Amino acid sequence: DGCVSQFDDCVGRILERLEHNGQLENTIVIVTSDHGEDLFEPGATLCHGVSFNGGDQGNRVPAIVHVPGEEAKIVSKIVRNIDLAPTLLELLDLGGHPQFEGQSLAPYVRGEQSDLGLAFYGETSYPFYRRTLPDGFSSVDIPPFDKMTFVDKENNFHIVLKDKYNEPVVLSKERCLRTERFKLVFTPGEDGPVHRLYDVVVDPHCQTDVQREHPEMYLRLKWHLWQWILHHREASIAQIEGGPLPEDFRVPDEYVNIEW
Repeated sequence: DGCVSQFDDCVGRILERLEHNGQLENTIVIVTSDHGEDLFEPGATLCHGVSFNGGDQGNRVPAIVHVPGEEAKIVSKIVRNIDLAPTLLELLDLGGHPQFEGQSLAPYVRGEQSDLGLAFYGETSYPFYRRTLPDGFSSVDIPPFDKMTFVDKENNFHIVLKDKYNEPVVLSKERCLRTERFKLVFTPGEDGPVHRLYDVVVDPHCQTDVQREHPEMYLRLKWHLWQWILHHREASIAQIEGGPLPEDFRVPDEYVNIEW
């Protein structure tokens, strides 16, 4: 609570200074964060970035965008942090940038569209903590912290990952695809890849795997999740839920047999 109060005070001082200098109505203001927090919700502990299994509390962040001259509104659809840079470029008439992922949210800001159909693609890696999975699954085993890292004397004595572990750490990431209703989580498991499908509308804490109840949706999200992992090929919710039904997808061997 103290951190939230301090942050609120800091934002207040910035806004007061902008107003004092006559720049408040000439400045786009964005309030957001890099992650949420797990606070012992069902299936979660006290941390962040450890797992997508469990609710959305670790992934949902503030997204307040003030644009001078635009009417305030609430957008209840999925938006992503990667959409903020394209949004700013469009609002400032600076054009796009080929290296940016994400889509501009300017149609929401200007009231031109009510649903961009965006899906959330996420990945997280916390290689110093073995994930706990539901239903008796075990996540892939990882080397101990002191084996994977070293103290870099030339980089302010920071603790740094050894080069030989860069690739396996990336391969061992947990990944997620989230639509308005469903969330599919892929976790590299000790005995093979683990995919779990959650209906977040009826199960907000993501405690029950429903892939047997929704086999078609499971296949759709699994295929599109791996298109993103392997090719950075993003699809809208309409494409995921309404496109041609894909065949089952076999996870590439390098994501199954990770060599440390």
